[in-house]
Amino acid sequence: MKIVLFVGAGLLSITAMAGLLGISSRLDKNSAYKLNASMQISEYISAAQDKSDPPLSVDLIETDRVLAAMVHPDRTSADVSDDGLRKVLDVLRFTGIGAGNTVLEMEAGSGYYTELLSFIVGKQGTVIMQNPPEFGDFVTPDVLAARLGEEGGRLSNVRVSTTSFDALDAPDASVDLVTWFLGPHELWMTNAAGEMTLGDPEKTYGEIFRVLKPGGRFVALDKSSPDYTFEHESSVSHKISPKHVIARAEAAGFTLTKTSDILSIKIDPDSQDSFGKKLGKKYDLNVVDPSKRVSTDRFLHMYTKPE
Repeated sequence: MKIVLFVGAGLLSITAMAGLLGISSRLDKNSAYKLNASMQISEYISAAQDKSDPPLSVDLIETDRVLAAMVHPDRTSADVSDDGLRKVLDVLRFTGIGAGNTVLEMEAGSGYYTELLSFIVGKQGTVIMQNPPEFGDFVTPDVLAARLGEEGGRLSNVRVSTTSFDALDAPDASVDLVTWFLGPHELWMTNAAGEMTLGDPEKTYGEIFRVLKPGGRFVALDKSSPDYTFEHESSVSHKISPKHVIARAEAAGFTLTKTSDILSIKIDPDSQDSFGKKLGKKYDLNVVDPSKRVSTDRFLHMYTKPE
């Protein structure tokens, strides 16, 4: 009998829970699962998006590595509760990630996505968790240990890389997928001296192109600003116009192959900004404010390196 788990429902049935746990036990983790695994799975179902198309089911979880990773019982309740906000199910499906992939995750931060990517690519895959040296103040050894385990034993297929965006730590043509989530605008951030130190904008997209295999994918996600804004404004607004990302990616040799509006927030098409320009989308000013996390339009692009 097929058991369908509609997102937003309450506790799962015992039969459904057993099915999920059986599937989880066949993932690439070797450690014994905690006694509260069923609670974490239930929390995911309760915290995720209001609906899913198709409805979440045991059958789907068994064949969909993204969904299987999301209900993995080793995930923390804090991460699980963030899934719906980030629309992570749709975002990761968009990337085309699969078992055995080599993934370079630019600007991985504390590793929310890193953990999911690790579960999805499995033992035969690799995730390169990249952060710039300047992120060391908040991506501390303790933060990395909490995510990766002592000496990386919790996520053994993850390799930490501390490099600038324009000097990625991977051989030529060695990566299947590069992700840069909420990151392209960071190129324009400055230090106290007004210097841009995270990576040279003229070199960074070429570096991404270099490390990808022919046919490899680069997925960029960021908070969007209106098309009339300049790149350097990103250092203040913490967002960037999609046209700037497209222009730099195409100049590096990429082809824009797919876009998605799953993170787009549309408003009254006649609404105007303070200069009288029509917006059509919602661009909040202070996107760093936690209360504005989901109130600002975000774009999602896939670029491909030609074969």
